[in-house]
Amino acid sequence: MDARQTTKARYGFDFAGPFDWAALEAHATRAGGLDHVTELRKLVSLEDARFLLEQLAILPDPVEIEKLSSYQSLQNEWGGGFHGMLPEQFVEEKIPVPADFPSLLQAALLLAGVRAKNLEALRKANPAYPVKFTKQPFPAEGERVCPLGWNLELDFSAIREVLELFRKKQVTQEEAAAVATLPAFAEMMQHRRNLGYIPDPLITKEGLADFLYHAASHEPLNMLWKWFNTQNFFDLADIFLNREEYEVLVETLESHADALNDHILGTIGDYATQGVVFRDRLTFAVGWGISGWATSATGAINIEHFKDNYDRLLLTLTHETFHRFQLQVCPSDPSAGGKEKSFETIASFPFALDLDRKFYEVLTYIFLEGTATFVAAAHPPIDREESIRQGGEILAEAFATIYTDRNVGRAEEIANNGLRSNGPFYWFGARIAESIVAKGGNGALAAALTAGAPAFFVAGFSSVPSLYLPLKGEIESKTRELMTMMQSA
Repeated sequence: MDARQTTKARYGFDFAGPFDWAALEAHATRAGGLDHVTELRKLVSLEDARFLLEQLAILPDPVEIEKLSSYQSLQNEWGGGFHGMLPEQFVEEKIPVPADFPSLLQAALLLAGVRAKNLEALRKANPAYPVKFTKQPFPAEGERVCPLGWNLELDFSAIREVLELFRKKQVTQEEAAAVATLPAFAEMMQHRRNLGYIPDPLITKEGLADFLYHAASHEPLNMLWKWFNTQNFFDLADIFLNREEYEVLVETLESHADALNDHILGTIGDYATQGVVFRDRLTFAVGWGISGWATSATGAINIEHFKDNYDRLLLTLTHETFHRFQLQVCPSDPSAGGKEKSFETIASFPFALDLDRKFYEVLTYIFLEGTATFVAAAHPPIDREESIRQGGEILAEAFATIYTDRNVGRAEEIANNGLRSNGPFYWFGARIAESIVAKGGNGALAAALTAGAPAFFVAGFSSVPSLYLPLKGEIESKTRELMTMMQSA
């Protein structure tokens, strides 16, 4: 007896045959569970109801549904935990075993309810995350022009390999592991490690391979796990369930490579000093919880956070590419020797006092994120002025913790509060950049980028005297002192 015959014999209903709500209600009237059908109709479409019921029905043994409750702990172990931003699955709910038609409907109703809660939680936690593709066209070409000699190499290899993996009916662990070790994913994981505030366990190539293997699987439990939360399996559930639309998206982006270069590099070129030539790479990857990122090797986005919202995608690509531009033009630690230039070397300077070194680091990350946010605001705040005010307060708190309490470790925790999740430091720094341009034009900001964080802040203090900043006098005095020491080094 094949799976379809087994399903029909167990539930008295052929889920692969003609399917509509009337047929489902008619069978529920005979077999029991009509109230469950009524409730299910309130939660899901007919297409989703068919998918859900069929996946539950084709379990080789209905008791296997209980294994789904272990998936959340596995997901956490592999480095894809939600860290409280989204609800964990089946911590309290016990999934009914779909042993007969009424209990099948009961299990489906619970899973549909969990899915509805997940969608609502995602809307609240990350309103910018697009749940569906909008089918909007790529925007018409604008007035920006790529500066002469500048170029971006667009790297779609990672997302293309994922899509190729998901085309297959069966995937081996070895095939999943090969995709997990692609350079784009190595950089994505390096960025997450570099942030310093994501709790362990962090994603590794082994964990990513596990996610890819399970996300590519057509087994019922894996299909159900993907269906009721597209954020599962490190967002790879989203890619799997919308594979054809992602394939169209990648083809669209590849065919508009010149327009991407013009928009991104034409924007950044306004803030380059004369003679600078910038060539770089942009990577398109996948990763839960982080939309855009940059490392010492590439700027990047995790494509599922944008889908075909091209306006937001272009903003973020410009923002992250600007970070790569900073690596070229911003001053780096002169004591780093032959060490590869990175955001860490830009954020360090060999001052004699460790207190000065820590404060310089705080200033530099505000400088880096603030200028990138001014050039391309990838994450507009709910209340910009409130974010700026909070940024000033956090900077003052960090300053006092460094120079009054002499607690460098605590100061780092405070600074992370300003940076985490596109925090207030982004907008505090953007306000300073805005004031510099308003007073001295784009060239003034270009000059500040090449001079470094203290010079950027000193220019900002003179450009916007009304800048909200507790302890402003002390902070300005120390910042000028650091700038002078840098210039005389």
